[in-house]
Amino acid sequence: MEDLLRLRAHRPGALVKHAAYLHARTAGRIGSLSHLIREAALVAIVEGAERITKQLLSEAELDAAAEAQARPARPRTTAAEASGVTQQLSTTATRRTPASGRTGGKPAASCGIVPARGCGAAGRVAPLPGELTLSFLTRLAARHHLTIRGLLAAVTDVGGQQNLTGVLYPDSEIHLNAQARVRVATLCRVPPRVLEQALPAWRREEPCGKYGAGPAGRLMRGEEAVAAWGPACPA
Repeated sequence: MEDLLRLRAHRPGALVKHAAYLHARTAGRIGSLSHLIREAALVAIVEGAERITKQLLSEAELDAAAEAQARPARPRTTAAEASGVTQQLSTTATRRTPASGRTGGKPAASCGIVPARGCGAAGRVAPLPGELTLSFLTRLAARHHLTIRGLLAAVTDVGGQQNLTGVLYPDSEIHLNAQARVRVATLCRVPPRVLEQALPAWRREEPCGKYGAGPAGRLMRGEEAVAAWGPACPA
């Protein structure tokens, strides 16, 4: 696996040095090991580090069976910052949407509580270069065991209301304002500059919400969003 890595700053033998940690972390499962190295390599490429460190390995989330194994405790520098958003996830209710899929109306009554996640427990989620923002948010939602609607409700929540306009289609794209982008960056644990470089629509628009100031988002058809800056990966 190490021989297949194409990272400019990677030192041969670096992964072998952490063999005991890797075996314990993945419970000896080759599939979990492959996923762990791939995830760490992706983050290393996106952030420009071009090498895999034990810190990157410790931040990647694995399958449930591997994550059930004991993981070494490591202080999180982002814990204080993340606590506010993870608390938001734990208290924001997922909202039912009309059968038409429209999100423009007033949110309906709560239909359940979003599962709480410990600070940093979900690990880092890296964007893919050229990826649609909504595609990235869908992967982020899955990492936090949420639906995409549940995640959008949390990152655009203003006083219990979903500050989101537009219609959610299979090919939709989303624009987020600065406050919503801060929430997303905290949840995925990726620096805003990296998100801006990878996601073409990340700062393309500062949408206005329905409920005054605060985080806001605007959904639009994917082909309308993509046309201005060329093709992008929708999945």
